[in-house]
Amino acid sequence: MFKNWGRGLEGVAEVCAIQLPGREGRFRESLLDTAEPLVEIIARLVVDSGDRRPYVFFGHSLGAALCLRVAHELNYLQAEGPVGLILSARSPHVGSAGSIDPDRLDDDELLARVRGFGGISAAMLLNDGLMRSMIPRLRSDLRLSRQLEREQIELPPLATPIAALGGRDDPVVTAAELKNWLHYTSNVLQIRCFPGGHFFLRDESTLFAYLPEILRQFHVLTEYACAC
Repeated sequence: MFKNWGRGLEGVAEVCAIQLPGREGRFRESLLDTAEPLVEIIARLVVDSGDRRPYVFFGHSLGAALCLRVAHELNYLQAEGPVGLILSARSPHVGSAGSIDPDRLDDDELLARVRGFGGISAAMLLNDGLMRSMIPRLRSDLRLSRQLEREQIELPPLATPIAALGGRDDPVVTAAELKNWLHYTSNVLQIRCFPGGHFFLRDESTLFAYLPEILRQFHVLTEYACAC
């Protein structure tokens, strides 16, 4: 999903993508469906990097909830946290449309729900074997997502500005739900909605035009802004 970001943001930001176990190049590694190990590992990577340049977390869907937790973990470690969070296609509320309990669905029901998110290529949808090979990863991601969703309720607001992004036709996260991120920051919340659905960020040209703007604004934002 982020393979072109280094080139697309060249001269604007250095992109450091995190690939979780059990995915793509780490496909043979065991999946993790509990938050604590991932949060601790990512926070430790940031601390141990020794890089003192300002940085921002960008997370899409499950990644957005993970970014929030890692930012809190860095606070706990009294480490230098991100200067801003960009949280994409994620509602902070328990029980939102994107909240799925994978243990209450059989394989066919799970795949039907995931197909409803959109963003899966027609060729992939027609390949039943490939879709079914994704089921363990989907269940792992959804268990992790539900845990983060439940535990997020207890998190205090961060002093970090948040930019909440969404797709105007997202069946999972509405523009109204994005506004609820206001409860998770004592700083500024900016909302921006783009054409498309849950995977709107695949239109990289639109996103790459916006990201330099928000990266600059994280240093100067003074008020809540909504551009849905």
